[in-house]
Amino acid sequence: MPLSKITANSISANAVTSAVIANGEIVMADLATNSVGTNQIQANAITGDKLALTAINANNIADGTITSPKIASNISLTGTIEVKGTSTQSGEIRLYEDTDNGTTQVTLKANNNIASNVVFTLPSADGSSGQVLQTNGSGVLSFATASAGGFNVQFFTSPGSFTVPFPV
Repeated sequence: MPLSKITANSISANAVTSAVIANGEIVMADLATNSVGTNQIQANAITGDKLALTAINANNIADGTITSPKIASNISLTGTIEVKGTSTQSGEIRLYEDTDNGTTQVTLKANNNIASNVVFTLPSADGSSGQVLQTNGSGVLSFATASAGGFNVQFFTSPGSFTVPFPV
């Protein structure tokens, strides 16, 4: 490499290529903090097989630096997942069907205007066939048999009179 491309403060663009650097020749200790910016990394240049298992954590990623991520595998998390809304819509979680069947989804979405925090605690087991999910009014959900309720039908035969209601 011509020395004219190397100065005390920089190396000119394209002066060093992967063909010039041997594998493992540059290690993290050789790089100054913030020496490589996002505008200097080509798309798809960093892949999962090039990252050490603990190379990325909350201390290494600035807020807002990852947008529209796509992960093609399972994610295992510990703690709380937050799905925040925007100024025009509330947060939502979309659960898609099997890809062999299409792209239909079930969406869980928060109301756009919530008066206070709401927590739903799911039951510890599945209900029986025909049971419904009910709340105790405090966010604790359980399965219960739906009550067989009826309704009354009243027939008005003329102004001011009606037939006796009967259960349907």
